[in-house]
Amino acid sequence: MWYVRDEDDLLIVTGLGSQKHRNLERDARVGVVVDRRQRPYFALMIQGRAVADPMEVAELRSRFADRYLSADEAETFLESRRGVPGAVYRIVAEAIREYGTLPI
Repeated sequence: MWYVRDEDDLLIVTGLGSQKHRNLERDARVGVVVDRRQRPYFALMIQGRAVADPMEVAELRSRFADRYLSADEAETFLESRRGVPGAVYRIVAEAIREYGTLPI
């Protein structure tokens, strides 16, 4: 799952009507693990709530492209997602557990 940090929260996008979207609408409790798979290993386990966020889906997808993709890949990704409906959620942490020694 792609995410971007916004202060202490994580922002995600999910497709309207997807299983993830239906699950979040039914029960906003979430658990997210962010890990580093190279040495030194590190992980955060975040428990909290997913709250619908008014941010435009296209804006967050653009932030994803900047974070995860090269310029060429970003252009292709954004074009492929243009007009695809989605919902933005803000994951608000209620508990964070840290494993390892280096922050991500």
